[in-house]
Amino acid sequence: MLALINCLKTSSRIVFIPHLSHNIPQISHFYPIEHMEPPLKVLITVNFAPQLIEQIEAVSPRLKVKVVEAREHKNLPERDWREAEILYTHKLLPEPDQAPEL
Repeated sequence: MLALINCLKTSSRIVFIPHLSHNIPQISHFYPIEHMEPPLKVLITVNFAPQLIEQIEAVSPRLKVKVVEAREHKNLPERDWREAEILYTHKLLPEPDQAPEL
């Protein structure tokens, strides 16, 4: 048990989970990130204020926000379309086959 506690405390891939404190006091505050849900990739193609981006990111640690200001398809890499699961845009919309994860 002590080896597990030391491993968790030195790992950079852990997250604090306070609601487990009543179960196992020694390791209750640490939970490996690998057990969390996978990240959600957010693509933003409009000019949002940095404070608004921070508010979006603060909604959940799962959100991975990428901002690419673009008004035309040619200004947005295909990879960004392919990976996006959530899209904030004004009028720039991908074709269904460009953004299969949306």
